[in-house]
Amino acid sequence: GKCINVPTILAGFLPEETKDNLPKKCKRFDPNHGAAACAAESPQPDACFDDWVSEACDGTPPGNIHHRACGHDPYKSCLEWENMFHTPHPTLNCTTIFYCKENYYSHPFDCLATWGQLELQVSNSRAFEANRTATEAAIARGLATALNISQKLIHVLQVR
Repeated sequence: GKCINVPTILAGFLPEETKDNLPKKCKRFDPNHGAAACAAESPQPDACFDDWVSEACDGTPPGNIHHRACGHDPYKSCLEWENMFHTPHPTLNCTTIFYCKENYYSHPFDCLATWGQLELQVSNSRAFEANRTATEAAIARGLATALNISQKLIHVLQVR
C-alpha cells in the first residue's frame, strides 16, 4: 500500500501524543530480557503499531507466547522457555516441575521438599517465652517472605 495522511475525523479520536509522533511498537515477549520479560506487565501504550506477521502468528499484544511463557501454569511456562527458546526459565525450577508432572503431581508441584536447620538467637527470651505461638508464627512468616514461598510450606518442628 501507500502512506496517506490520517483523516481529520480519525485524528480527533487519537491520543494527543500520537498526533505529531509515530506510535510506539506494541510490546511483545522477548526472552532476552530474562525475568524482566515476565515482570509485572507494563501496559501497552494508548496507541501502538504491530506488524501483520506478529499479529497473525502471535495474536494480540503482548501475545500468545507471552501468555504461555509468563502465565499462571508453571508447567506450560517451563515448556515455553526451555523447549521454544532453549534457555532455562529465569524464575522457576523446571527440573522439579517436570519431575513432579511426570510423576502425576499437579500444581503447585509440591512433590519435592527441602529440609534444613535454622538456628536463631532470641535476644529477648522473656518475650518469646510469654507468647511462643506468636513468635513461631512470626518466624514462619519471615522465612516464607524471605524465601518467596507460601507460609503453609514452613513447618517449625522444634524450638529450644
